[in-house]
Amino acid sequence: MATEFVVVFGAIAALLLLGAILALWSGLRGAVTNADGDGALARIERKLDLLLDNAGLRYDPLDGLPLSIQALVKQGKTIEAIKLYREAKGVGLKAAKEAIDEIRRLG
Repeated sequence: MATEFVVVFGAIAALLLLGAILALWSGLRGAVTNADGDGALARIERKLDLLLDNAGLRYDPLDGLPLSIQALVKQGKTIEAIKLYREAKGVGLKAAKEAIDEIRRLG
């Protein structure tokens, strides 16, 4: 009886924790994608760039990316780059497209 109570209590606690995490994630996501989302994101990127500069570090979006994908991005072959990125990283279409778009934007 006591063991069943512990299991049920643990399951309820886990569900409550998961709900809290989802609520927090949703709130944070909304904070970045609100009406001023582009402005907020741009400010975050500027701050990150400043921190990297002060630390003497440089962000290279192509670092660690297979040369074949780098070449496709540089040639403007976005669809082919996305396909190879998906295979190389094991991610879905949306994540691969976002990554390649970010690489194109920063590269």
